[in-house]
Amino acid sequence: MKSINKYINLLFILFVALFVSCSEEKYDTSNSPDLTIIKSIKIVNGGVTGTETIIGAVDERTKEITFPEVHMDSDLSKVQFEAEMPERATLDSATYDFSIPEGDAERKRTIAVVNGSRKREYFVTIKLDVPVLGADFSDTKAIIRRRL
Repeated sequence: MKSINKYINLLFILFVALFVSCSEEKYDTSNSPDLTIIKSIKIVNGGVTGTETIIGAVDERTKEITFPEVHMDSDLSKVQFEAEMPERATLDSATYDFSIPEGDAERKRTIAVVNGSRKREYFVTIKLDVPVLGADFSDTKAIIRRRL
């Protein structure tokens, strides 16, 4: 009888361990003081004069931030971001160099959000509003002539 009790106790312990390890509770990080999430972001010194605000779109799933196309003559050597983040979180730099080389139309680089010992990186893409060279067909009407 003692050996049967040992096996029943062993099965009971295995069942409890399995039940506890497979619970549906997930760790809730919404109350953590070290969150590193960007809720919204904008460029505060955009445009040709450096006074324009350009609002970006944050995709948290892919960790990408995209901005609408900026004017070609904009100074992208010292881009300043203003981001809505948790209370103690900061960006890893005050300004970023997004200078785009001659012949390219966009620049992609990473920025990081730092909060305590935690860090999260995002890919930021800034594109230039490059005019398309060639014929302008916006004001013309197409005429179709049939050969007889």
